[in-house]
Amino acid sequence: IAEVFQGELAGADLHFEPSAVVHYRYRRTMRALWRQAVSYGEAVPQVASMLAADGRKVPPRWVGLKNWFWSLRKLPTIASRRGRVRWLVVSGGTVGRMVGSVKYRYLIL
Repeated sequence: IAEVFQGELAGADLHFEPSAVVHYRYRRTMRALWRQAVSYGEAVPQVASMLAADGRKVPPRWVGLKNWFWSLRKLPTIASRRGRVRWLVVSGGTVGRMVGSVKYRYLIL
């Protein structure tokens, strides 16, 4: 992710391409899915700090606060596999944002 934003900040043009196709692959095991979600969440503060350093608009610091409440409210759904997978993705991203906030010293919950 950092490389994409560094390219844009270096003057490369980025734009929306409606015909583009993106393949998104979820991991097969719960452990790998958790690590993937944490990793994705960890990138959010990194990108936000890069945008802020360049004087660009950044997401509000509290944007992910609703995910904390969602994770608590949906905790009972982990009894089913589908509920567990969704909970892992959302909660993993939430934890990842905290990890990234510490790592990149830019708070985004």
